[in-house]
Amino acid sequence: MHKYRQLLLDSLHTEIGNREVVLLDLPNHANSGDQLIYQGELELLAALNKYPRYESSRYFFNANKIKADDCILMHGGGNMGDLYPKHEEFRRMIAEEFRNNKIVMLPQTVHFQDARQLEISANIYAKHDNLTLCARDFRSLDIFMKHFSKNKILCLPDAAFGIRKLRCNNPPTKKVLLLQRADKESSIDNIHLQELLRHVDVSDWPSFENHWKTSVAHNVALIINIAILHVLKLFGLHWKEKHDVFGLVKLHNRQALIDEAVNFLCKYDTTFTTRLHGHILAEILHKKNVVVDNNYGKNREFFEAWSQKSHYAKMLGNKTY
Repeated sequence: MHKYRQLLLDSLHTEIGNREVVLLDLPNHANSGDQLIYQGELELLAALNKYPRYESSRYFFNANKIKADDCILMHGGGNMGDLYPKHEEFRRMIAEEFRNNKIVMLPQTVHFQDARQLEISANIYAKHDNLTLCARDFRSLDIFMKHFSKNKILCLPDAAFGIRKLRCNNPPTKKVLLLQRADKESSIDNIHLQELLRHVDVSDWPSFENHWKTSVAHNVALIINIAILHVLKLFGLHWKEKHDVFGLVKLHNRQALIDEAVNFLCKYDTTFTTRLHGHILAEILHKKNVVVDNNYGKNREFFEAWSQKSHYAKMLGNKTY
């Protein structure tokens, strides 16, 4: 992991140069995995003595905060493509509106189901003369090399590996967890796998407990924030925030979500995980983990690119479940 962190640092140092940085498309939600990426990005930048002059989620972005010589860093993760179209639309807008800025799209898994949407993104990014795309696995790298060849392309590990210190304070147990995602990427429907894991604890991230209540609270907070911002804009104003991530009415807290995830995983001796950042967090914590693929191969691709030599991790089976 030290090697991966250094690879990220060296690449960011080269890409950013002497520019100030802004960090965009940050996660305004309760997914601990995305918050781990966000934390890793901040720690990598701090190690380079780069502190974002402006941070924003896509909901509250203020274009007036961007200076002509800023390096725009787009948050990494697994939402590049058409599975989460709003994030891709935001990236496209940034690439079109800020043609003269250096833009770096931090390590992403790429997944397009619609060839037309892939073509749209490729055409937009090709028109930017100083845009770097960072692939998070070899399949994403192949997509970039084939369709985005006019842009600079790198292959880098997930930015959560930028986190230096996370540790377990709980005593070890013999309990086993299946960290099972319950969203559009879910993959656990194989009867043999269900039988194998029927005697273990099954849960998604703790922040997704009572998911409908969390979802309602999240959407209400967004509506209130967007309404406040809309009123301000009618008067030519925008709230004077350096960090437009959660808005004025703040529902989520990055550090709290990370602490919750760490404490949760530390209760278990071994974690089977369909969430990629269940695996990455277990690796950071030096805990045994077994990676189960998501429904389009993201977890396997990452494992084969970065984790297959790990002392702690293994991949379950020879196929996607």
